[in-house]
Amino acid sequence: MKTKMILFIAIMLLGTLVKAQTVTIKGVPKTVEDFVKLRDKIAKTPEGGAAIFMLALKIYTDDPKLGKQCLVVAADRNSLREGDVY
Repeated sequence: MKTKMILFIAIMLLGTLVKAQTVTIKGVPKTVEDFVKLRDKIAKTPEGGAAIFMLALKIYTDDPKLGKQCLVVAADRNSLREGDVY
């Protein structure tokens, strides 16, 4: 019982130290080029990266071909290589 209480208190204290960040996306990109521009603009923080990933999943549900391309470029830019395909 003590372990659960200590864990609960630790989680509550950690929660007060973490500042939440809101990411606002005004529209769903219609092309992968527009998605890349948006990614470069907002994926500079962990929250922005998570928002871009969730947006890529949303796009995938509407347009699987475009969604797959967006999921690829949603990855960290350091993991990508230049090329002519996504």
